[in-house]
Amino acid sequence: MGVLNEDLKARIRAVLPKYPRKQAATLPALHLVHDELRTVSNEAVAEIAEILELHPAEVLDTMTFYAFFK
Repeated sequence: MGVLNEDLKARIRAVLPKYPRKQAATLPALHLVHDELRTVSNEAVAEIAEILELHPAEVLDTMTFYAFFK
């Protein structure tokens, strides 16, 4: 079982149509997870990457650029 519940995954998927590419939704997805869990664990990064069809390193790159993610 993952760290992201189905509701949170659905909210991430719901923002995808707002962006031209899934990669562009990385920051909004990170915000959704951080707002819900108050942290973004490595497991959450992997799950976000799976939803966005990215490598976890791409999500981590975005996350580490912004100092407010824990």
